[in-house]
Amino acid sequence: MVEVGKIVDSEAVTSLANYAVYCLISGPKNGVTFAPSTSFKREIAKRVTPKSIPEWNSSDRLPFLVGLEVANVGDRIRLYPMTARYREHMNHAPKEMFLAWQLHSHELRHNEVYTILQRGSKSLHFLYLVAQEVGIAASDFSKNFEKEFRKRLERRLRERHRLVHAHERPSLTSRVVDLMNSGSDKRDIQDAIVEVFTTLSKSGSFPSAVSGTTDELITDFKNQYAKIADLEAWKMYELYGESIANTFISTSQERERN
Repeated sequence: MVEVGKIVDSEAVTSLANYAVYCLISGPKNGVTFAPSTSFKREIAKRVTPKSIPEWNSSDRLPFLVGLEVANVGDRIRLYPMTARYREHMNHAPKEMFLAWQLHSHELRHNEVYTILQRGSKSLHFLYLVAQEVGIAASDFSKNFEKEFRKRLERRLRERHRLVHAHERPSLTSRVVDLMNSGSDKRDIQDAIVEVFTTLSKSGSFPSAVSGTTDELITDFKNQYAKIADLEAWKMYELYGESIANTFISTSQERERN
């Protein structure tokens, strides 16, 4: 069985955003209006409307822009497990609608992981830039985050690559989804599902017993499918939080010395 992990809720996301803001508002340049460089203006422009750019040219405002960015990434992580739960509300949908959702939800889950990777990395780089502007010693952990994220979520990111590029051989899971949408014989679909379970169990990606009847395996999968998404969300949240904390590690060490 998949071990039940911690759940990323709205309180966890708020705490993470508040932590980032707190670390930034303690900077020596807090409250000082400054003339941002052209490159920094471009970073601000990516995140606000053109008319509101001047409103963020103050070091006492920038931390809250970072807070919004961290909260946005955190909310994506928090809502990620829903990609594994939407199907629970499709049981009574018309057949064609259900079949379409089987196909689209498989792609959605992997695309969302990639989106969190990209947005998380960019937000950490922006966090580092703002820390510099407000006079706080910091390290850019965006690349470290990306490297470790790709390591922890390698299977999801690899599957996204397969789905996007037609020259790639589809995974077993993709084959099952395709079979379910092709009107194939029920026995063929069941045999393919058993093959997926066996492969995932051996790899450790889906720690379920490989013995039992097909119906038992399918029931086991349904019970654990969403739990796997919860665990993946926690992995992403934990890594993102660690990266934010590590951005300010030099500041924390300085405070301890003082």
